[in-house]
Amino acid sequence: MKKLFSFFAAACVALTVSASQTLAIDFDGGWGGYSISGSTLTFSDVSDWNAGVQKWLGSVDWSAYDTLAVAFEPTSLNIEVKVEDNNGNMAKASVADNVAKVVLTALTKSDIQKYYIQSETDGTCTVTSITLIEKGGSSTDPTDPTEPSGDCPAGTTLTLGAADLGWESSFNTANQAITFDGAWKACGWTLNANWADYTGLYIEFAEAVSGITTVYFNGMDDDAEVGKLLAGEKSTTIALNAANAAVQTLMFKSEAAGTLTIACLTLTGGAIDNPDVPVTPAGDCPEGEVLTLGAADLGWESSFNTANQAITFDGAWKACGWTLNANWADYTGLYIEFAEAVGGVTTIYFNGMDDDAEVGKLLSDEKSTTIALNAANATVQSMMFKSEVAGTLAIHCLVLTGGQTTDLEQTTLKADGQKILENGHIYIIRNGVKYNAQGAMVK
Repeated sequence: MKKLFSFFAAACVALTVSASQTLAIDFDGGWGGYSISGSTLTFSDVSDWNAGVQKWLGSVDWSAYDTLAVAFEPTSLNIEVKVEDNNGNMAKASVADNVAKVVLTALTKSDIQKYYIQSETDGTCTVTSITLIEKGGSSTDPTDPTEPSGDCPAGTTLTLGAADLGWESSFNTANQAITFDGAWKACGWTLNANWADYTGLYIEFAEAVSGITTVYFNGMDDDAEVGKLLAGEKSTTIALNAANAAVQTLMFKSEAAGTLTIACLTLTGGAIDNPDVPVTPAGDCPEGEVLTLGAADLGWESSFNTANQAITFDGAWKACGWTLNANWADYTGLYIEFAEAVGGVTTIYFNGMDDDAEVGKLLSDEKSTTIALNAANATVQSMMFKSEVAGTLAIHCLVLTGGQTTDLEQTTLKADGQKILENGHIYIIRNGVKYNAQGAMVK
């Protein structure tokens, strides 16, 4: 953030405002090439937003308000209105339909320091009103931003964590507010989620967007665009289907600078217990020994989430695998089921990746297969998955069928335990403690 210089001295005065109100148009300073004549502001010799006109407040309490709306006479200038608190936070909005609506939720509203106006180029503009809109308020005043209904549709409500993608933007996890620091900036998240059991993603902002706001899944090229809000709109529903439900990344890009607060982010048409993990289909896995894979140590350009057993392939024909050193001779089959149908040919290998090592294959739109186990392939040093397409596949069932190993016959698995396969050995996790198949605690 640029350091702003004031051409006046002002005392810090504590002031509490407790109701919706119109503020006086009373600017008292600025920086760069500017002049003030009542409500008319003139910017000159402007380069890279290096001039501004401000109102110094010192420390005022705007906790009762959600929005500062500044209205202008029609102008061709590209204008931004910004508000800062005394903790170094800033919120801003561009003028759209002759009004800039700065959402205050990303700020420490009890300690507002100043607000100011900047223009990208030389020219003159006239302010017609400055209005604080109270929290949850509504009116017929054209400067009053559209308020959300307060009721999101039925479904699974998502809450986003820290943003890790994009540029010249920030995200406040506490109030789900995205701030775009300029035009055509972007903010996004790595999700590695699968929403195949849902039919839609409903997105609603607390205020209408002031410029085109585009939504992307899995990249930011034209093919990755899944939805768009035009200026003045505040909600949209993205239809989910087999082609787009595996969501590695979610991105928002805005035509205008400013802050957009997410009021609703809801998966509709289905339900899962935890939206942070891939969706699993209804029904039970076949009887047998359920395997849980540990950290992947083989393959290329892929990753594996041990918590939700999700494989992510970063591109076409990438592979992910595990060193097992296991012997499954007491079983007749390995049943594999993914939470969603695969998007392309997915091949399974034991003990290498040449043609002789291929033991099974799923074609596009299939989601399960059974690998027949026999004396020739039951000794499994390694297991690999290779995918024809990029994306995330969550393992729903990985079950050894048709038998039971001697070690497991010696161990009674209590209802609160979990069996896992780690480096070719079966362990039981119970109450956070690891035991081997004979029941001895493993440190």
